[in-house]
Amino acid sequence: MSNHAIRIHAHEEFAIIKKVLLRHSNLTVDHASKGLKNLTLSVYPEVIRRGQSAQLHCNFEAFDTPLYSVKYYRGSFEFYRYTPFEHPPGKTFFFNANIKVDLSVSNASHVTLRNVDFNLNGNVSCELTTEAPNYSTATATSVLQVVGE
Repeated sequence: MSNHAIRIHAHEEFAIIKKVLLRHSNLTVDHASKGLKNLTLSVYPEVIRRGQSAQLHCNFEAFDTPLYSVKYYRGSFEFYRYTPFEHPPGKTFFFNANIKVDLSVSNASHVTLRNVDFNLNGNVSCELTTEAPNYSTATATSVLQVVGE
């Protein structure tokens, strides 16, 4: 295995460990020394009626180093990624067909979900990664709550 492959593998393992540690809390993560500051995730509205829309706002201050990507997760499954230097920058991943991302109004700072269903109840996260040379990563987690009949 090459050194490059080992570095990538170690970075992925570190990201998984951080997700496990942050999974059950709504934390503000401060990585000011590495280019990220004051990361939070907010869900609007706080309680969503089944069939309605929801927005996840990943609030952050990035400085010194350009943004590489913002990823959004339901549990441990990624469903939306924003990579500003790719075209198109926003991409969806369908681990569950009931997650409907509105790409026309989603970007790095927020993602809009349409026609939410009960399967979305639970932890949602946003993960920010900055560009080289640091490639620092920070994650914020919140709870999405869907109610109704």
